[in-house]
Amino acid sequence: MDPKLYHAVRIVRDDPSQRFVAGAEGYLLDWLDAPPGDEKGAIVELYDRPDDPVVTVPASWLEAISDPQAADKDRPTGKARRAG
Repeated sequence: MDPKLYHAVRIVRDDPSQRFVAGAEGYLLDWLDAPPGDEKGAIVELYDRPDDPVVTVPASWLEAISDPQAADKDRPTGKARRAG
């Protein structure tokens, strides 16, 4: 099953030419069509690359993950909240 567009993904292989390692996470921005017989590609915006966040990878290099940023919003902080 393919990861869904605009959802969190993890890249499972290193790519020294694009300067990222397996485990890099980001959002799937788009799919890239491929000629018949070739594997489609994916455009991913990585979380921790402020200067050049967008990379392209083969679709098989991706795995869907739950969105860690959304999970952080729901995590309790341990502080009591005041009503009103």
